[in-house]
Amino acid sequence: MPKCPKCGKEIDCLEYLAKEYWHAKFFVDDDGYYDYDDWDYCDTDEVIGWRCPECCETLFHSEADAIEFLWDGKPCPFIHEDGVCDIDGDKCVGERFPKCRNKYRI
Repeated sequence: MPKCPKCGKEIDCLEYLAKEYWHAKFFVDDDGYYDYDDWDYCDTDEVIGWRCPECCETLFHSEADAIEFLWDGKPCPFIHEDGVCDIDGDKCVGERFPKCRNKYRI
């Protein structure tokens, strides 16, 4: 199990943080009371990062680095003995696991 480089605790997951926008109807009634109604949200492409669930420090800003860290140097699980990758059906080029130690890695 990998250890957080900031706090040193063993962790088996990371917390993903991204921005999301909420919107609602805002109204004031005849008596001056206000309220929000019909809440909804929309996603954004604004990724904050992946952080340690123990110390809450941001560790990574890319999904590939987060995967690599959690996978902890094990061989890529998507490669068969013939070197063909389950993800794209081609030879492993290490895009999913950049530090993959698979013997078929190009």
